[in-house]
Amino acid sequence: MKRQVAAVWTWVMCLAAAFLYASVVGAHPHGPDSTVYLTGTLTKVDLELGAIEVDTIDKRTLTKANVLLFVEKKARLRQGKRRLTLADLSPGQQVSCVAEREEDNYGRLVAFDIRVLDKS
Repeated sequence: MKRQVAAVWTWVMCLAAAFLYASVVGAHPHGPDSTVYLTGTLTKVDLELGAIEVDTIDKRTLTKANVLLFVEKKARLRQGKRRLTLADLSPGQQVSCVAEREEDNYGRLVAFDIRVLDKS
């Protein structure tokens, strides 16, 4: 009797773990490769468009790339502990960005976290 209860309990726990895993993986609205992390030099800030351009190294091809990032309205922009606005950014600064690739807008990148790395 104890073996049957243990077997049923093990089966129930495995099933629960499978459902939990499926709900966590399926909860993210974008694909697994939709989040992009990049570090590079800020080359352009477009306040009108709400976008920045960053010179970085493409991790797949190991070549230089200039990447256009649209900045989310509620994006976190920081330099250390200090909060920044898009107008505070200037070309030449070293930045680290986290963005998501939007599938419905031709795969454009939208940054939601931008960190200025240098102390200028």
